[in-house]
Amino acid sequence: MNTFLVRCPKCKNQMKCHYPDPNILKKRKQCVYCPKSFKVRDNLTKDSNKEPEIIAYGAFTDGLKPKNS
Repeated sequence: MNTFLVRCPKCKNQMKCHYPDPNILKKRKQCVYCPKSFKVRDNLTKDSNKEPEIIAYGAFTDGLKPKNS
């Protein structure tokens, strides 16, 4: 299984996505922080081995920030 680190073009949060095949030309992903849907290939980050970075929380967490920031 292939794991990619992608960045949402709207809210700039990073998240992991898993696909069984390496062909990601037509794959789309919906952001888990905002309702934006985007193409995976166009929004890959350069370093796919590091942990995702959360910049801001969206509507799902009522705008609360994490305690460690």
